[in-house]
Amino acid sequence: PTQRQSLQTRMQQLTKNDRLITICKRPDPESNDPTGVAPPPGIEQSEVGFSDFLQDRDGVVRRHLLFGSSNTIAKCSTPYGLSVQLAFRYLFRQQPPITPSFTSDQHLQLGNVIFPSLSNPTGGYQRFDSRGGQVLLNYRSTNEIAQQVTVEQLLSNDMNLDAIRDRIVLIGLTAPSSGDFFATPYGRSFPQRLPGVVVHAHMVSQILSAVLDQRSLLWVWSAPLETLWIAGWALLGGLIVWRFRRLNAILLATGISLVLLSGCCWLILTRSGWIPLIPATFGIVLNTSFVAYRFNSLTKSNLKTLQGE
Repeated sequence: PTQRQSLQTRMQQLTKNDRLITICKRPDPESNDPTGVAPPPGIEQSEVGFSDFLQDRDGVVRRHLLFGSSNTIAKCSTPYGLSVQLAFRYLFRQQPPITPSFTSDQHLQLGNVIFPSLSNPTGGYQRFDSRGGQVLLNYRSTNEIAQQVTVEQLLSNDMNLDAIRDRIVLIGLTAPSSGDFFATPYGRSFPQRLPGVVVHAHMVSQILSAVLDQRSLLWVWSAPLETLWIAGWALLGGLIVWRFRRLNAILLATGISLVLLSGCCWLILTRSGWIPLIPATFGIVLNTSFVAYRFNSLTKSNLKTLQGE
């Protein structure tokens, strides 16, 4: 009871702090939620960010929803996500202050960094709901993205307050019983799933690191360039058969080509690029098989013709 009263007192104090950003949930007609979940009463819209995640068909969170349309009818009418609102506040307190703006194409811009919204199609996304300002989520290489402190430690003053001074502090649930866990590129099942608050931390980190540390956002090639890339590797598969003819040599050359393709994709990924690996792999294998089959058929046909003569 004493700890609960202390927590309630702290929370009442926080609601009067203009640095606090609370959350709400946007409407989701697909899940029979046409109005969403409202933020705490008495909070200005500028102090609210939506907590919604974009999940792909396999349930994995790979995209970062920066902003959406403002819906004055819904309970959650804020246009910006929690990570964006937190980043806005943090960047505004920099010297000089960094304020948000929008380009002529309605891409969010913070300082010199532009966050280009995903369009349809983009990279591996050929058919998806591209509404709102979405970017690919560039997760950190580790899920231990920030120091975690329990409520008990906070209430008992068993922590160094200097560790959180001038930092963004996210409050959320990490207990498995909360049900607030999401599939990410780290893993789709427990215990690899990440708590929602940790996913938000990755989102905040992506924005701040891009603006303050020039950490690259994930990027993709245009559709024509991706087509040229895939066609080039498919052409290589055909050239392998034309050049080597012998089965052992063809298999060896094809294997080397696949290793080279994977290496190129991995190297570009380390530079935040997402380029086609699977389609190019299919291009090599299928075209190699097709050309080899055609070459073998023509060879047999020529032999029969010669034998007939």
